[in-house]
Formats: sequence, C-alpha cells, structure tokens
Amino acid sequence: MKKLLLLFLFLCSLEVAQAQPGISTAIPSEKPSKYQKDQIKRKYGMFIHFGINTFHDVEWSDGSFPVETYAPAEIDACQWVKTAKDAGMKYIILVAKHHEGFCLWDSKYTDYDVASSGNKTNVIEAVARECKRQGMKLGLYYSLWDRKVNADVDNVESDRKYNTYMLKQLDELMDITEKYTKIVEFWFDGSWVKPGYRWPVEGIYRTIKSREPQCQIGINWTIGEDADPHNPNAPEKSYKIIPEEQKEGDPIRYFPSDFRLGDPLLPASLIREFDFKKNRMELVALHATGFGRPSQAAWTEIFADGQSLRIARWPNDSTVMIGKIQESGMAKEGKEAPFPVFGYQEERPSSWKSVENMWISGYFAHGYADDMICVESIDTIHKMIHTG
Repeated sequence: MKKLLLLFLFLCSLEVAQAQPGISTAIPSEKPSKYQKDQIKRKYGMFIHFGINTFHDVEWSDGSFPVETYAPAEIDACQWVKTAKDAGMKYIILVAKHHEGFCLWDSKYTDYDVASSGNKTNVIEAVARECKRQGMKLGLYYSLWDRKVNADVDNVESDRKYNTYMLKQLDELMDITEKYTKIVEFWFDGSWVKPGYRWPVEGIYRTIKSREPQCQIGINWTIGEDADPHNPNAPEKSYKIIPEEQKEGDPIRYFPSDFRLGDPLLPASLIREFDFKKNRMELVALHATGFGRPSQAAWTEIFADGQSLRIARWPNDSTVMIGKIQESGMAKEGKEAPFPVFGYQEERPSSWKSVENMWISGYFAHGYADDMICVESIDTIHKMIHTG
C-alpha cells in the first residue's frame, strides 16, 4: 500500500468571471474587484490532495474505505508549506473534503473524519497554523458531491438536509482557520451530479462572504448554463463551456461566482510543441480506437503496446476528444498527398507525454485508416495533431 503524500503543483491561469460586490444580492460587474486582482497576482500555487484515498492509491472513492485506514505516521505541515514557499509559490489550496466525504478536520457532523481515524491530527488547523507562521496564503477545496453522506443524488427530498450539512461544515472550517489566517480562495467541485438549482450556491456565497469577504469563490465548470425547471428561460439540459472555447459574455453556470473553474490551462508560453523524434520514450505502436467521422467528434481511447496510455483526464485517463479535420490527407492532382492534420479537444494538454513511434488509427478524410498513421508532433497552442 502506498502511503505517499501527493503534492500537485500547478500554475493557475485564472480569469475573472463576475465581480460580486454584494453579499445578500449578487451584482455582476464588468471590472474585477480588489480581491479578484489579488487573486490574479498570486499566480503560482500548490494544490495538496491528501486524505484517505492516499492510503489506497486511488484518486476517487465512494466513502466505503474504513476510516481507520487513514493512518499517516505523522502530519508534517511545516514541510508542506516550506516546500511551497521554497518553490516560490504564493498560496496553497488544501483539499478539505473530496468526493468520498472524508474530512481532514474534526467535524461535529460526521464520524468520517480524522478524529475517528488512525491519526487524529486536525490537518486543516495544522496547515493554517503553518501558513500564518511562514507567510503563505491559504485556500480550501471542498467537494459538494459527498458519496458518504449524500450518496443518493437522485433523491431530491434529501437536498435540504444535506445542504444544511454542507453550510455547517463551511462554518466549521472558517472557525478553525480564522484563528490563524484568512481564506483567500474556496474551490468547490463535484457539482455535475445534480442540476445546479439543487445546490445552495447563494447560501454558500453568503455563508463565506459574511465572514470572509476577501475569499474568492468558484465552482468547477462555472462557465456554461444549467437546466432549471423553475426558470422558463433555462436550457433543457445543462452544458459547460471548456476553457479554450470560452469568450466574453458567456453565461455563469453557478451564480454568484468570483472566478471561473474548469481545469484552467497552463499559460501557452510554457508549452509549444512536443517533438516525438527529439523526446523519446519506450512507448511504441501507439494507436487509437473509437474515432468519429470528420463530421462528428467522438471520445477516442489511446493505447500504447496494448495498454491504455494515461495522457488525458476526462472521461477517463486515456481518452481525448478528436474530430476536427484540419487536413484530410487527400492528394491533389499532380501533387503528393499531404499527411493528415486534425484538431483535438483535450482539456489538459499539459498531461500529454512525448513518445517515439506514435501511431493513430481512425477515421480520416472519407474512410477508416486501418493501417494507422504515425504522429510527428502535437501543437498544444493550436490544438492540432500532425501526422507523418
């Protein structure tokens, strides 16, 4: 069993969604507030995802792991914060509760927490204390989706009880941290399991802003529009807009919101083009299955040597959305046929790895290429895959 603390470093490319100067009433604004400007200036931070799943070597679970299996030998919050500080980071986002519902603090409202585990250290308090001591800004992540306490997400009648549970836990977290430092950001996730109108978005906003007005609040996949049977103007089905397709004037899916969350892309200047000939790895005969025809995109699973290659993030670790044909590969009269070039819609191009002898098969031009085509490079700026 791996008992490793996973520290995920990231660069946040955050863009202002809507400024929210009001608390009781959400007021859109065309200009960023002081606190939004502060958020943009922070830039470089550390995301710490640590909890019961760490001790089972999984990212997600459903709340069924016994609470006593969370048993770190020690919690060295000093080392965590120092690592971030030494790397030049300005803030930390700590996962307080992920989708399985395990809480990194002693909560009055559940026994699925550190107080009932093999190590009773209040991790939220330990990190908040160190952030104060070392001059580090603190943010928290909290999963709206709780597979332990609110597993039956189709049961609308349970919403009121669970929403109250969440708001009380948010107050608990602020009770703990306010003794040491202010919370600069609150990230919420897992909202996709219910329509947006069933989440207490305004309640969350008021609960936090009434105590921590500087705290910037965002819910994952903020940009888009949500279905709502109580709103005749709402779409029949919720939809999200991925970062590279977002533009000014796009609707706020979860309102109020201080910033948009949708797996922000790394700054373009850091990633240009992966050249698989220059950057070689021991992965060969890579191919893909499940391409849609050029007129219709489809999730495509990528394989290397018969094994799924973990290069993407959603809907699983080995898929990307491919479908836009930039160059069909059809020969023009008297000229040699060009190699196909096609676009992709991967949400996290930073996770792609360079390999030697990459091959892709699927629908190209007007037919299916059973013989596969070698990949020369991937242009993550223009989101195109060049073959050769």
